[in-house]
Amino acid sequence: MGKTGVIIGKFLPLHLGHVNFINRSSTKTDKLVVVVCHSSRDKKMCEEYGIPEITVKDRLRWLHTIYQDIPHIEIRSLDESSIPAYPDGWKEFVGLLKKTVPEKIDFVYSGEPSYDSFFKELLPEAEHILIDPERTGYNISGTQIRKNPYKNWEYLPAVVRPFFCKKVVLIGTESCGKTTLTKFLAKAFNTSWAEEYGRNYVYEECGGNEDNLEYGDYIKIAMHQKKLEAEAVRHSNKIVFIDTEAIVTQFYCKLYEGKEDPAIDEIIKRQNYDLWLYLENDVKWVDDGLRKNGSDKERNKGKKILAELLEKYNIADKVKMISGNYEERLDKALEIIKGEFYDI
Repeated sequence: MGKTGVIIGKFLPLHLGHVNFINRSSTKTDKLVVVVCHSSRDKKMCEEYGIPEITVKDRLRWLHTIYQDIPHIEIRSLDESSIPAYPDGWKEFVGLLKKTVPEKIDFVYSGEPSYDSFFKELLPEAEHILIDPERTGYNISGTQIRKNPYKNWEYLPAVVRPFFCKKVVLIGTESCGKTTLTKFLAKAFNTSWAEEYGRNYVYEECGGNEDNLEYGDYIKIAMHQKKLEAEAVRHSNKIVFIDTEAIVTQFYCKLYEGKEDPAIDEIIKRQNYDLWLYLENDVKWVDDGLRKNGSDKERNKGKKILAELLEKYNIADKVKMISGNYEERLDKALEIIKGEFYDI
């Protein structure tokens, strides 16, 4: 029978120091059990640092994703909500640990020399082995990450980065410069962007003619748009820019079909962005072969419909308005973004 080693941690959040620690520990035993400790107190800790709640499922998903192809590493969770917070609940904690890891624990790994007396008293059958206590591999901590994940971005594994990514969405009516500004902003921040899918859909499914769109097409557009967003977030560098979202898709559905789609309504209720940039339609309307609402009357009608939808979904007060020529729009957008996300 092989030897079993254990690592205990909150991984709040998981960082490359943890990954290095797990990697090195796994080379010293036949089976390594990584125990993700969590409690009802974790949410408050995240709030204190002004970051979104990192749930135990987030942490388990990250670890399972990284180590799914390493069979001798197992990931398990331990709920310590019922015992006193560290460092007062050591004795109760060991009882929970033995339920989580019923196997004989031969080794327990940590990076803290101060834990030695606790483990000798409460886990005498296990050898306490220190792994890089000086943090020469990665000199980083969860506290540092929580204080500012963006200044410590290089220490976040690829699977963790999307959790902290700031999402900026650009909205507006037809021919307001969304696509151009989205691309410029992505280049300025050296990051990814999600294109507007509706245009591609018209070319792929409607022969390049918007008049061929049907009521059932808009939900398909909205759903695929979310897939493009998710892909852009996965490849982002701290921030991602999104050209159009489900409210704008609903806007076109109402404009062309005369009614809204309740399925798109559900997508709108679930979507979430960190910053909304609304582009006024005060630049010259450009006929690109698809657009057909170029008169002042049509542009004003579209603006009114979109404004009503933003009010309906309680977004109107969140949007930052951008107008002027293309250079002024870029300058204004950069000013707003840097003001909102000064720590990026």
